[in-house]
Amino acid sequence: ATATIFLKDKTIVAGPNTVQIGDQEAADVEATYQSGEGGGTAVKIATRRMSIVDLRALAGAVPLLDRVTNGTWRGTVTYQKPVATAATWSGDFEVQNTNLAVDGVADPVRVQSAAVTVNPDQVSVTRIRAKTGDIAFTGEYRWSADAAQPQRFRLQIPEAAASESRPAPPAAPAG
Repeated sequence: ATATIFLKDKTIVAGPNTVQIGDQEAADVEATYQSGEGGGTAVKIATRRMSIVDLRALAGAVPLLDRVTNGTWRGTVTYQKPVATAATWSGDFEVQNTNLAVDGVADPVRVQSAAVTVNPDQVSVTRIRAKTGDIAFTGEYRWSADAAQPQRFRLQIPEAAASESRPAPPAAPAG
């Protein structure tokens, strides 16, 4: 395997380089490090298809993707850590065939597919196609750090019998 690395003044740039994971998955990874004032670290990962488990092994806990189990993703995520401020993630990607535990819902939500845009102060999940128990639904979710109501959901449920929707059992009292 080979990697392209450039050095110039206080900056090191690696890639983009293709990283093979197993026999069938790959990602293009580009990293930049700049020392001194205004410097920091940036890492960009792009793929056409990769398991979420393999992304965690490569990049750690990517926001939103750290809440799902199994499945695949495709698209781009970027990690940025300026010298003097906190690290942030951003990205545009799609997820497929994942499970998501949602507070207040007894069964895990099985996300067949969704498009995700993540920025430091907002998350947008659109084109959601999902199912919990026997209830299929479509919709979108938005979160904003600046909004008076930071979370907004819009769900469309074609048809569901009352017996199909069951809330999660109440939490045991603390004590």
